[in-house]
Amino acid sequence: MKNWNVVNITASIAWIIAALVSANAGLAAITAALNSQMNSASGFAMGAAFATVALFALWQALRQKLRAPSPAQATPLWPAPAADAALHPAPPMRTLSVDEALAALQAAGVLRPHEIDAGELAAVLAGEGVSDDGSADSYDIAHALAALAERRTTPLSRVAVFHDQVEMDETALSAIVHAFARLSVAEVAQLQFRFGTGKPRAAHVSFTSAGRRCDLDFTFHAKNLPGDFFGPLARFFQQADHGPPFALGGFDNLVLLTRMTDEQLETLNATLDPGMTWFEPLAPGA
Repeated sequence: MKNWNVVNITASIAWIIAALVSANAGLAAITAALNSQMNSASGFAMGAAFATVALFALWQALRQKLRAPSPAQATPLWPAPAADAALHPAPPMRTLSVDEALAALQAAGVLRPHEIDAGELAAVLAGEGVSDDGSADSYDIAHALAALAERRTTPLSRVAVFHDQVEMDETALSAIVHAFARLSVAEVAQLQFRFGTGKPRAAHVSFTSAGRRCDLDFTFHAKNLPGDFFGPLARFFQQADHGPPFALGGFDNLVLLTRMTDEQLETLNATLDPGMTWFEPLAPGA
């Protein structure tokens, strides 16, 4: 790909130079004709010929640009839906009461007992016009839970909330690293980022935690969570504390980071909605 780009750029420059030379020659011929230094008809004809060559050269330069490969797309956190998903729509999502949802999240270790009040969660659902009776599907409950978490002065002890398709910068990336550390009851020091050029941009993060150093290359996207960032961080912190595996819950543009065993993850998904896989292991086998 790099060699193709070099050839492409070189060809574009050559055609642009040819266009400029031809345009200059055509202008000189027309100027000479106007000053009667040559036959007017032949001068204008020569100028028109050079102008035609200049336009052709510009068109060739534009073609080189149009043939350039499109930039790489954001690395998704989850695979794209199957091509025939529209032909086989998913069944309606299961509706849960707030009490059922909180009990399932507590059993999975995502929430501590009494960390979130059922009444508060029901009030958020009602305030959003989702439910008046305290029942909703897992998608709406997750968004209400995230809204409550972001209002708290102290973060939830076993879950971190992120939003996809928003502006990403070094502060947002730092928050991801610190969230992994918090869920691992660890500290992060000497956190540094380096960014390359281009779109998307190659990036590198380095830091130390519990006497171990992490150096990670990833791809930075200005509007998306980095898909190749979460997995390596999960492996790094899991290897340090040997705690439950990290898991990621995806609810459209809402992402919940937590930790639970494989059995807890399977049970939670089955309880929230047997027809959906809301939470997935982030670094299987780490």
